[in-house]
Amino acid sequence: MIFFTRFFSVPLLITAITILIPSYVPAQDVRVVDTVLTMSDGIKLDAFYVLPASLPPSGRYPAILYIHGFSGNKNNNRSLAATLARQGYAGVAYSVRGQGKSEGEFDFFTSKNLRGDLQAMIDFTKSLPDVNPDRVAAYGASQGGIHAWMAAAYHMGVRAVVSIVANGRFEENWAMNNAVNWLFATTLMTDRVRFAPLVRDTIRQAIKDDNFSLIRSKLEEYSTTSLEKSVSTPTLMLVSYYDQYFNPSSALRQFYNISAPRRIVLWPAGHSAPSDPSQQAYINDVTERWLRYWLKDDPSVKTVASPDSAVVMFNATTGKPHVYSLSNHGAWLFPTDPLPPRFHRIRLFISEDGLTRTPPTKEGYLLTSYLRGLGSNALTLALGSFPGPMFIVGTMGKAHLVTNGQASTYQINLLFFDKQGDGSSKPVTRAHYQVRNNDRSIRDILEFNLNTAVHTVFFQHTLELNITGGMGLLPNPTFDFGNAVLGPSVNSIDTIFYGGDNMSYIDMYIYDMTTSDDFPTPKSITLAQNFPNPFSASTIIYVGLEKPDHVTLSVFDIMGRKVRTLFDDKLDNNLYPFVFDPGNLPDGVYIYQLSTSTTVLRKKMTLRR
Repeated sequence: MIFFTRFFSVPLLITAITILIPSYVPAQDVRVVDTVLTMSDGIKLDAFYVLPASLPPSGRYPAILYIHGFSGNKNNNRSLAATLARQGYAGVAYSVRGQGKSEGEFDFFTSKNLRGDLQAMIDFTKSLPDVNPDRVAAYGASQGGIHAWMAAAYHMGVRAVVSIVANGRFEENWAMNNAVNWLFATTLMTDRVRFAPLVRDTIRQAIKDDNFSLIRSKLEEYSTTSLEKSVSTPTLMLVSYYDQYFNPSSALRQFYNISAPRRIVLWPAGHSAPSDPSQQAYINDVTERWLRYWLKDDPSVKTVASPDSAVVMFNATTGKPHVYSLSNHGAWLFPTDPLPPRFHRIRLFISEDGLTRTPPTKEGYLLTSYLRGLGSNALTLALGSFPGPMFIVGTMGKAHLVTNGQASTYQINLLFFDKQGDGSSKPVTRAHYQVRNNDRSIRDILEFNLNTAVHTVFFQHTLELNITGGMGLLPNPTFDFGNAVLGPSVNSIDTIFYGGDNMSYIDMYIYDMTTSDDFPTPKSITLAQNFPNPFSASTIIYVGLEKPDHVTLSVFDIMGRKVRTLFDDKLDNNLYPFVFDPGNLPDGVYIYQLSTSTTVLRKKMTLRR
């Protein structure tokens, strides 16, 4: 098993993610050598290399080039490189130009200078004693993930890449739909990166003038989108749904275009590793097997490169991995005609009654106001008539909105939440659009995609949409999940029209779980064993009824004290999944109890963080 670690660089929450091989690896000494390498323009880069202590195999050592996250340095990967050296991998790590003790200035991730540095470091890795130059991989997260991907996109001669929480579609990540990503716009706050004056001044001036056209054009210029279809290097991408920097849908679009052997795994988290240990273990296992297969030619792990299981999307509520083939892209990327079996589009109409499954019978409008620096009052629209459970699949949804605003610039932010019975909520998906040079006399028709997400909304929950005109100076950590964007530079009152010729609606894609063996009609009162068990975050409890009845589902500690009531109401005959989130409850054994008019059933479950 491998595991992730991370660090945050204040004040920007810039993350570096690494993997480490576990302690069961036989201990061996390794040789670590710090060095300085001079680039072709005379800039010196701080680096180190590490070699296994064991004798090289007949084909010489495979090797890995490690690239750190933004504002980090080579030492972020020192422990990782040494640990993997004990697995038989030589390694090299360096501080990116303008960061750590490396000289020079940072002038963008895919600039000519940084590409030249990356190629030089790959060549240096191949030149190390007893390294097989045909068995070198590039590995990194965040900034390092961009560099790892860049090694494939620019054909730099590596055997495989591992790119974590990153992709090369910069305009889509940081300037999509006319709005600039908040964290990208604040990158100058860090003192750990020595920016090239042109980069620093361009960003500052764009924010001051509220004119991001030059930034967008530069991001398009530096993006690797046009190179995707020519990539021939085996590529493993590891992506999170609610990343503050990188759009998961952009990562999927990049992944779709690659012609080389490829695999992608997505999980519910921000710019970080999964919080669920089972998801973390799965990702680590895939990464370890990917390296073994491509760098050591280990045939026992060849399934890691199978196109039949190339896409894995973890469900944000159940924690279950959903596995798809490359050819079934209608299930994980964009809608196809026809959709995959049992996939359906649902259209949620905006109206004065909230979100409805049927078009509103009359025309109207809703208002949300925005004050620069203070933020926006949120329009809250709940899905009223909710059959549940609803399994939202990874196929990207789309917003179709008829809007206008009173200002020259206005913004529409959509944030979907899973509203739970206790009043708490979890993020589902989000999207945004900013209208510039607004003509107040006409209505705008906005069409834009929602970020990909895999999420089951259970029957005792509801789907809630919040519409805002922009956030304040700082994101609200419990509300502004994912790629939050800078608000407009002017105050505005924004209008969303609905009904008649001005229908505003959201298309989402769901998997039909109600007409299949996934939810068979129970033949008796049942209380299933929770899954997963033991659990560290949330766990699922299925309750089955053969006929309508009043149901109470409660959780007790081992001393018999009630700690939670999950449900207390009438249910029809069906199979119902309940989610138990332990919150701050201590680890230990808990009893969950189902009580009906005729039966009391109990089972044990174990909370183990």
